[in-house]
Amino acid sequence: MTVTPVARDDDSARFFDAAARGELLVLRCADCDSYSAPSANTCVQCGSLDLAGAAARGSGRLVSWTIVPPRSPDSPQVPPTVVGLIELAEGPWLVGNVSGADPTELEVGFPVRVAFERPSAESEVVPYFLPQNANHVPG
Repeated sequence: MTVTPVARDDDSARFFDAAARGELLVLRCADCDSYSAPSANTCVQCGSLDLAGAAARGSGRLVSWTIVPPRSPDSPQVPPTVVGLIELAEGPWLVGNVSGADPTELEVGFPVRVAFERPSAESEVVPYFLPQNANHVPG
């Protein structure tokens, strides 16, 4: 998986702490019990400000995607990067890399699950997505 180093700030610290534990953090509304993306300021269903972190199951489906070619056309052995819009089982949509899938086999509704990797020593642990049935070990 190709990811540039990712750094935390005060707003993202909770998300990256959860990722380091192998958890995908989303937000859950205390008023209506619905889920929102980790960056939400208010509940997407009722507008409440009473949101708390909750671990998502990590499964979802591909809504849309784009294929980013390798940075150097001189490196044909480097696969393209697939960046997907994922609808989590809990409802929120997240953007993330999709690894381990043949880009020609992707379709709307393609089932995925979350995995985690630290792309470099300077980076936080980041989530990415694999095909639901993949046995992929980051390398």
